[in-house]
Amino acid sequence: MARVGTAGHVAPELFKEGTACDYKIDIWSLGIVMFSMLVPGRLLFGEYTNLESLQKAYDALNKMNPWSNQQRPKWWTDFERLSPEARDLILWMTRFNAEERPTGEQIMRHPWFQISMGNLKPGQYRPKLKYVDMLCSSSIAQE
Repeated sequence: MARVGTAGHVAPELFKEGTACDYKIDIWSLGIVMFSMLVPGRLLFGEYTNLESLQKAYDALNKMNPWSNQQRPKWWTDFERLSPEARDLILWMTRFNAEERPTGEQIMRHPWFQISMGNLKPGQYRPKLKYVDMLCSSSIAQE
């Protein structure tokens, strides 16, 4: 396996020698691309080129206090302006552990896609989001 890829898009498992490539690597990259499209000019974890720098950026994001302006990344305000569904899907697709990432079928059933396809109307359902309320001060509280 060659160690190539766009800095800031490479899944964590690609930094580990002997890792078999599967669709979970593409799901990670899809999450990074979705973030970059919705928050233009930014990368979710910056331009990392090794596992250590990615792990540090990932941990910093997941341990930050969203109510403290001192710890927020520069793109945070733009990220919070996204719908809770978009934030949740991005954070699900970019789970560090590949086993926690969704399949393509799960992504298509996610509320963000269902709303865009007209199958759900915002405000007419109770969102069942997995990750968004961990990080966003303006997110919908879950039971």
